[in-house]
Amino acid sequence: MRSHFFLIICIIGLFCIMAASENAGQSTEEVGLIRGIITDTANRSMPIPEANIHYSGRGGLQGNVVSDEAGNYLIPDLPPGAYALDVTAEGYAPRQGLSTAVLEGRESVFNIPLRPQPNFLGQITQNRIALVIFGFILGLVIGFLLAFMIKSK
Repeated sequence: MRSHFFLIICIIGLFCIMAASENAGQSTEEVGLIRGIITDTANRSMPIPEANIHYSGRGGLQGNVVSDEAGNYLIPDLPPGAYALDVTAEGYAPRQGLSTAVLEGRESVFNIPLRPQPNFLGQITQNRIALVIFGFILGLVIGFLLAFMIKSK
């Protein structure tokens, strides 16, 4: 019984040594990065701060970064490969499925222009306020006219 236990331990140890020696011969990949500026399509010199950049790559690697006040973004420590970017910012049409690649140990510059998008919710709110004011004034006018008509009888 004791010899079987010793034999099992030796076999497990041998597998561990073989696995370690296979990994020791492999070189590790140098990581790279993606950086760029998010700008307005109407005025490329106008940066877009606080844009949300979602990235996804090989092996299910994904994450989010946010552009700074100057519209700059940086996605560090990425293994080489292809990446998809989705970009959103308040007041701009979203951009989805943008593709770029990271080479080993290199920096990928990927500037992204966004197209302004009208704020329909803001327009609806302004229209509702105008409608409420109009309705209030119309109600006052009708009320005065009715009061005048009743008083003149």
